[in-house]
Amino acid sequence: MARNRKDNWKFDGNFVAIGSIEIQPILEIVEGFPGSLWGEEILRSYLSEHLDAIPLVRPKSTSPLWKELRFDQALEPLLDLLERHYGCGFADTISLVRLCGDTALPLHRDGPESLPPYPTEPSHFYRRSHIPIITNPAVWFLIDGEEKHLGPGEVWEINHWREHTVRNDGKIDRVHLVIDWLPRSS
Repeated sequence: MARNRKDNWKFDGNFVAIGSIEIQPILEIVEGFPGSLWGEEILRSYLSEHLDAIPLVRPKSTSPLWKELRFDQALEPLLDLLERHYGCGFADTISLVRLCGDTALPLHRDGPESLPPYPTEPSHFYRRSHIPIITNPAVWFLIDGEEKHLGPGEVWEINHWREHTVRNDGKIDRVHLVIDWLPRSS
């Protein structure tokens, strides 16, 4: 896979295990969603018609679902874990991301900085964590030749600046909580 100069900014690898969390409170919220919620709150991806997201927190805005469904309380232990891992900063974006069963994403890089010119300061790069909420053994990431299945409740930082793909060869939809952590400027 092609490399560019930002590939090693975050860490010299593809995946970093951060820890794990109890996902039952989050799973109960997600399983309680009416099917239409994905359609109402959907943020379609340019990558695939089979990938969609419910944005809960975005820069300068918070979805009404955040407080209505008590995500603020359910995610407090996770956000504490991320702050211990990343240091001073904040969750810039928090989304639930669903990938339909029997689908795959094309090779891609994430973020607005995925094409030249690249920012020169590391503080402009956010750090991405994935937490599987609903998954199956046939879901896997491939980053720079390394393949990994992420288990339910595991908290992983992925090097999304490198080319990667995600496959869901299972029959059920995969739902991940995806958090972009932005370091505070010193």
